[in-house]
Amino acid sequence: MRGSMIALLLVLCAPALVCGQESNPDQNLPKAKAKTVYPLKVHISDAQLRNQCTGSDVLRAWSCDDVIYASATINGQKAELMGYRIWSSDEPVPLVPGDYEARFLKGPQPAGPLMLGEKYELVLPDRTLWQCKVTGIWE
Repeated sequence: MRGSMIALLLVLCAPALVCGQESNPDQNLPKAKAKTVYPLKVHISDAQLRNQCTGSDVLRAWSCDDVIYASATINGQKAELMGYRIWSSDEPVPLVPGDYEARFLKGPQPAGPLMLGEKYELVLPDRTLWQCKVTGIWE
């Protein structure tokens, strides 16, 4: 009986132990390499920081991350981009409205309209790379 009680406590406390670890989000941030070509010009007109949470029905363990949603224009098409936060909490947001160099991830950019789920890499002013994907498209 005592062994099963200890096992039950471990199962109930495991999510708190895992989520309670402190991490440094700006460790080894990806930086733009000098010889990499970023042929696209992306204009960001606004950006919002939102909290995105996912959970498990089995253990009720919830995980929340800060994500950035940005309104962008890519090759004349308006789109919403979403990517994870890549700076520590004591630094200013590096993604501000303006023009950025970018590239389509996974091969050459397809000809034609943007598609939901397409992944891009934007070069921020400090040369940090922000990986994002298309989550909305409009005229």
